[in-house]
Amino acid sequence: MIDKLCDKVSNKITSNILPNETELISFGLYHFIIYSFLFFMICFIGILTKTIISITIFLLILIPFRRYIGGFHFNNRLLCLFSSIAISLFPIIICQININQHYLGFFCLLFYIPTLFFSILEHPNKPFSTNEKKLYKLKATKIKYVILLTSFIFSTFNNPYTKIIYMSMATASTLLYLGIFQNYIFLKSERA
Repeated sequence: MIDKLCDKVSNKITSNILPNETELISFGLYHFIIYSFLFFMICFIGILTKTIISITIFLLILIPFRRYIGGFHFNNRLLCLFSSIAISLFPIIICQININQHYLGFFCLLFYIPTLFFSILEHPNKPFSTNEKKLYKLKATKIKYVILLTSFIFSTFNNPYTKIIYMSMATASTLLYLGIFQNYIFLKSERA
């Protein structure tokens, strides 16, 4: 349904101005609509549950990690959208659980530290050029250490949002490990 709407709008936009860019505009419009829907759903749920700050902190850590390091991806766009909403709701669950943040931090850091030794994770369907790899590796390394430093600062000052930071690190790490497994399965099936 959204695809058809995007195709119609992009055809009207490009018919006179940019006839060769119809597919690109349709793609961009589709993602704008999907991410706008995702943003409003998350904000609405965050406001209802009074966890908008927690959700924001969670996503501020998770999004750059996912963007530059990579991880698990669904091939179905609708499944991807709903899993993104579900993952974005983790802070609501975390805020309800009474757990010692130092124990949580210890286990999350154990889970996160191996990611410091991984490079970026390419999706098998979208390999990077050599220059893109260098740029992504540099940004990924900076992001990993900034996240680690942020978690250290928040835990040092016993900030109430430390649990959220730890869980975003654990979530990002889990998605990276699942992505590695996904790529392994993909490459194994390609060889067969």
